[in-house]
Amino acid sequence: KRLPVLYLPNCNSLAEIQGLENLNYVRIIHMESCSILANNLKDSFLKGQSELYKSSIYLPKKEIPDWFSYRRMGSSISFDMPLHVEHQFLGMTLWAVFAAEEDRDERVISPAIAISDTTNGVDWTFRPTTAGILVTRQEHSWVSHMPKSYFRYPLKGGERMEVWINIEEPFEVKKWGIHLVCKPDITKDDLQVSIQMARMNE
Repeated sequence: KRLPVLYLPNCNSLAEIQGLENLNYVRIIHMESCSILANNLKDSFLKGQSELYKSSIYLPKKEIPDWFSYRRMGSSISFDMPLHVEHQFLGMTLWAVFAAEEDRDERVISPAIAISDTTNGVDWTFRPTTAGILVTRQEHSWVSHMPKSYFRYPLKGGERMEVWINIEEPFEVKKWGIHLVCKPDITKDDLQVSIQMARMNE
C-alpha cells in the first residue's frame, strides 16, 4: 500500500486519517499546523516508513523522539557507524526541528542534507522534491528516510560520518537527530559503543 503525496496544511481540526498508519510508504506528507493530527501519529508510523524508498514528512512537532540515537542542538552531527553494521544497515532516518522568528505569507524550498563519509572521502547530497514550506514561527519538524540504496556502496562499521542540514532563511534549525535503521540482529552493545564514541568526539 503506497501513497505518493499527502498534502494537508492548516487542517487544524483534523484528528485522524483512517488507514494512514496502515500504508507501507508515503513519499511526501505535508501536515503543517495540523497539531491534533501530528500529536495522534504513532511512533510506529514514523518508524515504519519503507526501507526501500525515500520519504519526507513535515509536521508540527518540536521534540525529537528518544529512539533517535544521535541528537544535537544546531544543524550538524558527527558519529561513527556501529560495529558489525555491514550486513545489517537498512538506511538513515533524519529529524530536524526548525522555526522562523515570525510568520510570513511566503514559502521556501525544502531543506538539503549533506553527508560525508570522512573515512573514505565520499560525499552525498539530498534535497526532497516537494512543495515549499510555509514560513512560520511555530516549531515544525522535517522527518526524512534515506534507504541504504541511496549510499551506493555498503557503509562499514567504524567509518566516520558527518551530516549537515541546510534550510533557507528565515528558518533556523533548532535541533537535529539521526536514527540508523538496522536489522534486528545488530546488537544494542554495538550501537551503544558508537553513541559513546560520538559523544567523546564532540
